[in-house]
Amino acid sequence: MSKEYTYSEAAELLRISNNTLHQWKTQGHIQYRKKQNRNIITEDEIKNITGLDKVEQLYTLKDLAAIFDLHPEKLREFARIGELSFIRLLGSSKSLRIPESEAKKFLEKKRVA
Repeated sequence: MSKEYTYSEAAELLRISNNTLHQWKTQGHIQYRKKQNRNIITEDEIKNITGLDKVEQLYTLKDLAAIFDLHPEKLREFARIGELSFIRLLGSSKSLRIPESEAKKFLEKKRVA
C-alpha cells in the first residue's frame, strides 16, 4: 500500500504552498481523497507529480543556495549546463526543484573537482 501524506506534508515535501496544492486539486492536476476530514495525497500521486521513481525531499534553488553557500543564479547556471539535475513541477518554469538525491550527487561532484 502506498504511503499517505496530508496536504501540509505533501506541500512541504514538494516545497510549494498549501494554496498551490489546493489550486492543483481544484484544476484537476492532482488526485486526492478525504480521510477523517483531511485531504490525503498518496505516495504514488506525489511520484506522478514529480516524475520521480521515489518520493524524496525537493529543494528550491534558494534552499540549495543557502545550503551550498552559493548564489541561486550560479546554481541555475549549473542546472542550465546539465551539472545539476532538476525537475519542473507541472511544467511551470518557476517551479524548478532539485531532488535531494541530485543535490547530494552535485555536492559530491563539486567536492571531487
